[in-house]
Amino acid sequence: MFDAATGKVKFGPFTDTTARTLSYKVTPPASATGRKEFTGIGSVDGVNYRIGGDRIIEQSPTQHPADTDKNFAINVAELTAYAAAWKRGEDVPLSYLTRAGFIWRHGEAYKFDGSHEPPFCWVPFQTIDDGGVIRVASIVETERVGSGETRPGVSANFEVRIVPPAGTSAYAVEEKVPLGWAVGNISHEGTYDASAGIIRWGMFFDATARSLTYALTPPPGVTAVARLGGRVSFDGATYEISGCEKTTSTDSTTLPTIGKCESDGSKVRLELSGGAGQVGVLQSSTDLIHWLDVTTLYLPDGTVQFDDDASVSGVKYYRLQIR
Repeated sequence: MFDAATGKVKFGPFTDTTARTLSYKVTPPASATGRKEFTGIGSVDGVNYRIGGDRIIEQSPTQHPADTDKNFAINVAELTAYAAAWKRGEDVPLSYLTRAGFIWRHGEAYKFDGSHEPPFCWVPFQTIDDGGVIRVASIVETERVGSGETRPGVSANFEVRIVPPAGTSAYAVEEKVPLGWAVGNISHEGTYDASAGIIRWGMFFDATARSLTYALTPPPGVTAVARLGGRVSFDGATYEISGCEKTTSTDSTTLPTIGKCESDGSKVRLELSGGAGQVGVLQSSTDLIHWLDVTTLYLPDGTVQFDDDASVSGVKYYRLQIR
């Protein structure tokens, strides 16, 4: 529902762990001008998490943002300044970056074509003889390769393999890694933005296949799960990187366990143990198929007790999930 008093779109609450894609449509008034920003939060068991991703909406500019002097041309100084801003983590969309590289590689001068959405609305004059056709690759090869398991404090190596489509002029890569894990040994002059948890590679001004590598070291003393995601953009077209999406760090000393589970008819007392400082979500089920979150638990010294309602008839199962 839309809460007009607060300007918020509200979903839920949902009482399960089902993944959902929530959508809505925004229609600006005819008098709208300038840039607007979206913000949002998701709340899980009382803990709030900021919603990431796209947050800016504005009227499509006639000039490309890299074109700082607004003369419908992107020269080398403008391109390198725009790429440097992207590397620093400033508000530079990946697709806009590679489109700027594509324009620079194809004569620097461009026109605005409002029949296409950004970044394809910026068309190099050099391609106008071809009818201004916007070419988007139909076959893209990407893969993330790495170990699905490691141990606390022990690094794991990952490889992002990129095979650009033939004829690619400019491409760049962003790899999202988990906050709290150390990042090192980044190849190909990639940079790590610790505040955003993003490794950035590029731009590369060719269609050469590359294997981009880095190492992840999990935090010591606790079980941890790293969820990985990444994108690559070729000449303005952006694709998700496929392959390994998760790695787990655990050993016998940090493995979370439910050491005691006793019921007195009115409540169930559970004793949980794991690495000191561990955070996990206690879940319950009556059929071992459908699981519900019971509570988020913090183990400050490695153990904690929790009492749950035992009024449900029949068998009740519990598990501790690391997040």
